[in-house]
Amino acid sequence: MAHNIQMFREKSLIIHDLDLIVLMAFALKLIRENPQYAVLEECAEQWKCALANYGPGVLDLGLEELENAPTKIDALAALLTGIEVEVIRSGERVPASVLNALTDRVPGVVFSDYKVELILELIRAFRCLLTDS
Repeated sequence: MAHNIQMFREKSLIIHDLDLIVLMAFALKLIRENPQYAVLEECAEQWKCALANYGPGVLDLGLEELENAPTKIDALAALLTGIEVEVIRSGERVPASVLNALTDRVPGVVFSDYKVELILELIRAFRCLLTDS
């Protein structure tokens, strides 16, 4: 699998494709299920398209579009916490059946059970990317 580079306020984060797909899948699930994330619905549409047209190394969250949208940045930070809570419920691994159901529209990607720690590490890295310091 390839890696992606996500840019935000002159900072970058290199992410393994599978980690990003998992994060995006949980993000889309929570945005769909929780009105508190409604401000991110436009982002969610972009992310759905990115996943549906997946190719190695080409996922783009469009974070640069959020640079001047503090409400969306705050919602994204809250969403990361929501994802964290969701994946921790799985124990040490998120079951393959859950991930494959969430990512059924991502071409060519089939998951095995996935280490929760990988997702938590990515969430921590995203928090650092989104902070000003």
